Amino acid sequence: ANQGSVSVAAAGDTDGGAVLDATTYDSVISVAANDENNQVASFSSLGAEISAPGVNILATIPGCGYATLSGTSMAAPHVTATSALLIANGTSAVRQTIYESATDLGSEGPDGIFGYGLVQTGESIIPSSPSPTPELPSPTPSEEPIVETSPSPSPTPIVDATPSASPD
Repeated sequence: ANQGSVSVAAAGDTDGGAVLDATTYDSVISVAANDENNQVASFSSLGAEISAPGVNILATIPGCGYATLSGTSMAAPHVTATSALLIANGTSAVRQTIYESATDLGSEGPDGIFGYGLVQTGESIIPSSPSPTPELPSPTPSEEPIVETSPSPSPTPIVDATPSASPD
């Protein structure tokens, strides 16, 4: 991964099998899916580094609609968003912060089911700060007013569509 970037990947929906190969790289944070009871989802791969909600997630779908979807691909965006917020707030140790702030689930400490636990996003790890108001330059008055003109439209031709009587 490039410095200053974080790679996050869905661990895979292998029904309790191992995480997908692409998520085993050291540069990738692998994400398992939890259900609403903080249990690993039945379809989720085991052995991920972190877990996130991944069951019955409201998502946009093609055609300007919404659907409730499930999968580790629904869980990974939670970790991606948390990573982006941490980076935006100047955190350089993104992975470590995610691990340390996770709510531990299952066996104490990192385990093969939930990893470090359930990802957390909130003011405890991402402090809120007011956005700075940019200073805009004051407009400089000009000597003469600027008048924008556009060319006049050309007159619309009038077409007589009345049928004329033809001589017999």
